[in-house]
Amino acid sequence: MTTAPATSIERPGIDFMALIGGMLRFWPLLIILPLIGAALGFEAKKLFKPTYTSSVAILLDPKRPGSYGAEGQFANLYVDAAKVNSVVAIIQSAGLLSRVVQDEKLADDPAFIDPPAPALRGWLDFIPYFRRAPELDTREARELRALARLSESVSAARDGITYVIKVQASARDPATARRLADAVASAYLNDQVETKFEAARRDRAWLTDRLNELRARLISSEQEVEAIRRQYGLVETNQGPNATTDRQNLADLNAQLNRAEDEVSARKAKFELVERIRRTHGDTGAIPEVGASMTIRSLRLSLVETSRKLAELSARYTVNYSERESAERDRRTLESQIKEETTRIMESIRNDYESSVAHRNQLKVLLAGLVEKTSDTNGEGRVRLREAQRIVDANRAFYDGQLARLREIEQQESRRDVEARIISPATTPGGAKFPRTSMFVAGGLCFGLFTGLGVSFLGAWRSNKTTTASWIEETLSLPILALVPLLTASRLGRNHRRMSIIQYLSFKPLTFFAESLRTLRASLRHALPTPPRVIHVTSAVPGEGKSTIAATLAISAAASGLRTALVDLDVRNSSVGNLFELGPSIGVADVVQGNALVGSAMHPYRKLPLTVMAGGGPSLPDMIASPRLGQLIEELSSQFQLVVLDGPPVLAVADAVLIAGLADATVLVTEWRTTPRSLVSQAVKTLRSARGNLVGVVMNKVDHSKIRRTEGSSYGAYYNSKGDYVAG
Repeated sequence: MTTAPATSIERPGIDFMALIGGMLRFWPLLIILPLIGAALGFEAKKLFKPTYTSSVAILLDPKRPGSYGAEGQFANLYVDAAKVNSVVAIIQSAGLLSRVVQDEKLADDPAFIDPPAPALRGWLDFIPYFRRAPELDTREARELRALARLSESVSAARDGITYVIKVQASARDPATARRLADAVASAYLNDQVETKFEAARRDRAWLTDRLNELRARLISSEQEVEAIRRQYGLVETNQGPNATTDRQNLADLNAQLNRAEDEVSARKAKFELVERIRRTHGDTGAIPEVGASMTIRSLRLSLVETSRKLAELSARYTVNYSERESAERDRRTLESQIKEETTRIMESIRNDYESSVAHRNQLKVLLAGLVEKTSDTNGEGRVRLREAQRIVDANRAFYDGQLARLREIEQQESRRDVEARIISPATTPGGAKFPRTSMFVAGGLCFGLFTGLGVSFLGAWRSNKTTTASWIEETLSLPILALVPLLTASRLGRNHRRMSIIQYLSFKPLTFFAESLRTLRASLRHALPTPPRVIHVTSAVPGEGKSTIAATLAISAAASGLRTALVDLDVRNSSVGNLFELGPSIGVADVVQGNALVGSAMHPYRKLPLTVMAGGGPSLPDMIASPRLGQLIEELSSQFQLVVLDGPPVLAVADAVLIAGLADATVLVTEWRTTPRSLVSQAVKTLRSARGNLVGVVMNKVDHSKIRRTEGSSYGAYYNSKGDYVAG
């Protein structure tokens, strides 16, 4: 069998406008519950003891991060986040808070270590499981309780990204809160001073012993230097402690050689510039000495004046004019004088360079001779002297460094600098931080508001769904023909295999599901003066289980002995063939369109007097309106005692309206607590407008344990855990 393509109709979504409208019907709850919540919040505040909080602001010095010891070499670093977090950890540490407990004698304050328990705690003490064990009254136990209470009461945190740390202390008394905040801040500052002082004292003691050793070593090394000088006759000069006469001569000669080298380098650069200009016939004005020569400047000025005068005469007179010839001779004379003066300067630069080179070479010869002469005498003594002198220098440098560090430690020890200071002292809090009336009232108000919204939503949600039979009977004026229970997966299980609903009805005929179908048949017999022979089963929207109701109704009727025919007229979404596992077979569409005989489309079901006609296909759009379909239904009603028509949903396609006119009675199936009431009302209105004989409603997938709580026992029934019917 080839079924017709199913229409792409989805189940209805949430009608938010209807849901909001339903919630507005509960507007008194949205006013009363928030007011009740605010009142309860105001009363709940009285169950808590007031807690007061005082705070102190401590500023860390950002240019002195070394909080511990006398490590002055880190003085130029800046405080980083890790340092600030370390300070916070120190303030909250048990060691520092233990000092506060001892200094403030908190262990001897019963109001601090054993405050009155809240009312809720007193009630819980009556319950053995929540009852607290009695506290020990020893000194150590009281100190531990005081430390625990102080740890809970004190908090420290960095204020934003600044170097300010805010220390807060909470207590039942405002004065106690202020006293604890000041005590914790003072304990931290004192701890820093004591830590630095103790570190400086340790460093000073260690450095003093170390300096005594270094002093003895320095004196010994200096004595070794003097002994070597006396042994090898290395007399010092007045130039320094390590200078001798021959070394002084070498130093002087070496200094002269360095100056000569510098002079050669400078004159060589000028000489190379002159030579390059001479070879390339370049501009001699690039030579600094030429440009600075006053003679050349004067000659060039005269040359410029003569050239100007010659240019004026050339413009007026011919070449043979006497004044022009005189001006031409003056110009050539000036150019010759400039060239001679430039040549003289260039030769002077060459001579200076050559004389400086000769002087440098002479100094090199003298230095080499002095070095050779010096190395030949007292070579071994000089080597030993240099080595001993290096040791003296190293010992003296190390000794001076440690001595400077000792002086710095002594200065720090005398100053006792701290790297933090209080910038905002603690004040007595004016009001309790907890509990706050506004916070509890606002919390109760919000709780009541959300509770009201939740109750309104649930009420609107339930009122928007088809949940009660009374609504159908009172609003739609239709009787409830049957309440078909929901079959869960556990009920459909059999020998670890899941049965189909058809198999479930066959294997368990005494369940409440089967009884509901018998109730449906009985209701249909009494719905009309004459028992209907053609029953049309439809629903408002797809997915409500109308095909299952039609199939199981046909099986129930056949099981009672009635010759029954089940006809699938939902040809666009045929499902009867799948329920009875018919597979591809000839059906109603083939017969109506003249492609098959009626007998070939009838499929008997097991040993029951039941004949099933699947949808077949494919079908034409107007097949339901075909006269041939009416003839087929009349033919079936003459052969069978009951004909059940499985029609399409009313609101999905128009076929359901046409089929209702061919049936003796129409049954509307609706899914309990799922189908919106608006859709059920619209489906009933559509069937009534088509003059279909709508006799009642079947509520499908009903949870009878819940419907009994809303409808009472009038629609209830009794069945055991397996779904077997006991009594109605």
